[in-house]
Amino acid sequence: MCLDTKNQPTCIQTVHIGSLNSSMVHPREVLKSALLSNAASMIVAHKQCL
Repeated sequence: MCLDTKNQPTCIQTVHIGSLNSSMVHPREVLKSALLSNAASMIVAHKQCL
């Protein structure tokens, strides 16, 4: 989730969907959406689906 300077969400994006045991994602992919949306900060979360 990308946030602006007032901590309001500007972009919510799923970067990668992995398997039950792993998710191979490069940090460049995580930061790409934040850079493209000129985010002041970002929240990164991991959700495990069964």
